[in-house]
Amino acid sequence: MKKCLIVSIVTLIIALGLVYYSVLRHHEIQGIEILSPNGGETWSKGQKVKILWRSAKEIKSVNIRLSVSGSEDSQNFSAAVASDIPNTGDYEWTVQELYAEVLGIKALPASDRYLVTIESNEHNNIYDMSDAAFSIR
Repeated sequence: MKKCLIVSIVTLIIALGLVYYSVLRHHEIQGIEILSPNGGETWSKGQKVKILWRSAKEIKSVNIRLSVSGSEDSQNFSAAVASDIPNTGDYEWTVQELYAEVLGIKALPASDRYLVTIESNEHNNIYDMSDAAFSIR
């Protein structure tokens, strides 16, 4: 009887450990997940903002891109905010007036259709994009 009880307890402990391990593994990030901006925010030119993300610890450095997409009649572009920065999960950025002159853009256009993309610097197929658009005024 005692032996049966001990075997049952050990089996229960092992089963609980496996469940706990699988739950932890389920919540572990396998790629990159943007936390902010993730849609609905409004930023102002000159404002210091935090770009936040979670990612797999194996990712050593990331690139951050800002894009805006409009209708056929409006301007569409994508430009680097930061390249090859350490994967710390946050980046403080001053929303710039002049940052993409190479594309012929003299000032960051006001729009409510901005998206941020964060990608692994080592593997550009590992990335995430804002879930919804945000605004820059």
